[in-house]
Amino acid sequence: GLTVDWNTHGDERFMKVMKAGMNSEFNEDLLSYIPENTQGFALYNMNGLGAYEAMKESYMPVLDESEKPEYLLASAIWSTLDELVDEEAVFDIYSANMFVTYNGLQKMMLERTTYDYDEETFEYEEQTENYEDQVPIMTFGVYTEKAYLMEKYMKAWRAYHDIGMEKIGDYYRFEKGPIGGTPYYIAIIDNIILISNDESLMKNNLKGYGKDAISGDRYKAAKASQSFYANMNMEELPKDFKTLTTNQRERDLFESMKDKTGNAELAMKGITDNKQT
Repeated sequence: GLTVDWNTHGDERFMKVMKAGMNSEFNEDLLSYIPENTQGFALYNMNGLGAYEAMKESYMPVLDESEKPEYLLASAIWSTLDELVDEEAVFDIYSANMFVTYNGLQKMMLERTTYDYDEETFEYEEQTENYEDQVPIMTFGVYTEKAYLMEKYMKAWRAYHDIGMEKIGDYYRFEKGPIGGTPYYIAIIDNIILISNDESLMKNNLKGYGKDAISGDRYKAAKASQSFYANMNMEELPKDFKTLTTNQRERDLFESMKDKTGNAELAMKGITDNKQT
């Protein structure tokens, strides 16, 4: 295969923050929710507290030593918030340990609204129609030790009767989602929150895909990743992208990639000498 090393150089203070943010391990329990037949997935992992502390250590002195009033005011406000807020608790809630998968296209019934306009009366009539089309199947997952808070919000939302939401077993179903108005689902499994429009995931794989989850080289690369890792199936993705786009230039591009095989990987590795690889 072809390997390309892309090095990014940056300011010493900024790279120090980035390095501190990369000092974290990806929670491998999330990998069990990435199926072996996925067409693409990406992982993001960051030590938010470490990055914040490094940022404070690097940039607060710059503000304090400045003679600009706006910098001095920024330092005062930042220091006040720093005293009032428990940063560790905040970053425990808003974890940056997450993944997203693209699992191909699936035919679904969609809904669209059309308008019949009467040029004489200047009135219009709204009409809703259903049609079948292919929809991208995607799953987003995040690990947080405070997942129980999400469960509390779900229970509160469920108490409202007009939001098109119902609880089915261990997951919640929302009637209208952001992709063509098709349903989407949310599940809270231990410390993992799953958001997906994949009904089969909710019905059959809430404990993970087991032996059908990613394995081999992709699993090892994902587990060892620092900060960011992505893997894409370059045989299937161009076909799906061509189906989804209506732009002719983009369709021509994806057509030119037809019959290609192999996977593409993107990985963000460590920082040395203010250089990121």
